[in-house]
Formats: sequence, structure tokens, C-alpha cells
Amino acid sequence: MQAKAVIKHVELKAVADLKGTRQALKNLARHTRTEPGCIVFEIHEHDDNPGFFSLWEHFFDQSAFEQHLAQPHTRAFFEEGWAQLVRRQNLRLL
Repeated sequence: MQAKAVIKHVELKAVADLKGTRQALKNLARHTRTEPGCIVFEIHEHDDNPGFFSLWEHFFDQSAFEQHLAQPHTRAFFEEGWAQLVRRQNLRLL
């Protein structure tokens, strides 16, 4: 049986210093992209709404995604309060 990829679109809103939030997101992306199960991890800031970010996450399978959530850099980003979750969508490849 082939592993089922985990693909998410996450929207975040900065709740702390915007410059600091941008740097924290860049650090999160840099670390996440080195994780074994990470296929894509992209962060985009909305042009028409600074401080709002879209994250595109694609992991090999559910286990890889859960390992990502457990990583110190992932936990630290949310525990440090840089941004709040606005919306999370699960996606699938066609």
C-alpha cells in the first residue's frame, strides 16, 4: 500500500512584531525543509494584507507530518506566540 501524502494550506495572522514574525517564519521554513518527510514547505505573505501568511505544506505521509509537529522548531514557533492560526485546510492531489 502506498503512503498517503499529507498536504495542508494554513493561514496565519501575525500577533507579535511583524518583522520578528517574518524572521521566525523564515527560520521555521529553513528547519522544516530539512526534515526527512518534508516535500514542500512554502510561506507566502499576502500582498494585500501584510501580516497574513499562507503556508503550503506537503509531507510524505501522516507520520512525517506528525513528526514535523513534534519538532522543537515547530513547537517553539507557536509557543512563542508569533502568529495565530486563522484557517487550516487539508488538501489532496488530483
